[in-house]
Amino acid sequence: MNAMKPKYWQEGKSFLAKSDFILEQLIRNDDDKFILESKNDPIFTFCKIIIGQQISISAAEAIFQRFEKIINKNFTTNNILKTPEDKLKEAGFSKQKITYLKNICNLIDAGSLKFEHLAKLPDNIARKELCKIHGIGPWSADMFLIFNQLRPNILPLGDIGLIKMIEQFYNKGKKLNIAKIKEITKKWHPYTTIATWYLWRQCDAEPVYY
Repeated sequence: MNAMKPKYWQEGKSFLAKSDFILEQLIRNDDDKFILESKNDPIFTFCKIIIGQQISISAAEAIFQRFEKIINKNFTTNNILKTPEDKLKEAGFSKQKITYLKNICNLIDAGSLKFEHLAKLPDNIARKELCKIHGIGPWSADMFLIFNQLRPNILPLGDIGLIKMIEQFYNKGKKLNIAKIKEITKKWHPYTTIATWYLWRQCDAEPVYY
């Protein structure tokens, strides 16, 4: 499937540049070589999210590349479910992450996970629905809503990279509590996804896509 880009991107950039001086500088200095996009493939997104849970970006990318070879880049539930566990472990999956991934594939096959329905739900309800899935917590839910559904107003407060960048640019690198972070980010609504993207771009030379 062809990658999809957000239709709201330019409008959101203009809004943020007017609302926040720091973001205005970051947006101006970014060449927009990379912007947010979706592969429009929920199985691909879930695979990358589960692999990326609680490990470094470089470690996750290495595991994902080995995983792609094992499944021949064929991101279907059938192909993933029939892949032996020992092959997934060789790629770097923990037993727990194998359980998470195969559980999601089974839910999709059973028709219990309906992406068209999920796309119609408000952000907070969609996040709650995703968090009902075994192995999907708030960070994983937010990554899915950002990278698969391209929702414009997702603020992943469980993302360490984002929090570090907020602290760096808005508090001279000093720690901030969640209440203060929420106060700082109020002015980003309804385009917190775009603000998140430009702050991520400050800590990762190459963007990470899920």
